[in-house]
Amino acid sequence: MPRNTAEDAVDPTTLTLRLKHNSMTVFLFANPHTPITSLKSSLLTALTSINPATLPLSLTTLPTDPEDLVLGVPIDAYDLHSGWVKLAIPEQPKTKSKRPSGKSVFNATVHAAGLKDGNILAFRLRTEREREREKARGAADEEDMQMKDEGEEEGGEKEEEEEWNVVLPKYDDEVSQT
Repeated sequence: MPRNTAEDAVDPTTLTLRLKHNSMTVFLFANPHTPITSLKSSLLTALTSINPATLPLSLTTLPTDPEDLVLGVPIDAYDLHSGWVKLAIPEQPKTKSKRPSGKSVFNATVHAAGLKDGNILAFRLRTEREREREKARGAADEEDMQMKDEGEEEGGEKEEEEEWNVVLPKYDDEVSQT
């Protein structure tokens, strides 16, 4: 029987995250301080190991950039049928320091996003419209973005509902397969 080494030891802080798309679930392990970008890279690596060309159970071509994957959280964690919303990383509160708040690398982690062990996330590909919006926001300077964000809160345009394509198993499906 082989010996357990330090590398084989389970880290008690490691989280198990379940990422769903269509009827497929990908299990990923993440440290609470893992950046969301690394989580997306791990997801893309797992997806390419299943099928290097397309998304499993789909004819949709896999992206080459992990940033083209969008993560979502359930609207109601106790009722996954209620829908999904894009994962939002809360910004740090404004401080008197000279560092810009909300842009910290340490702010974009699994822990900062409020994810816990066993959480279910949805994932989908970023749409062309989302890419265009991000380019437009990147071109605007910080003051314009703040003014635009304040205007949207007061009654600006509402974003369209996002399509997550998550199929949840039903008890009837399990019974009919046996």
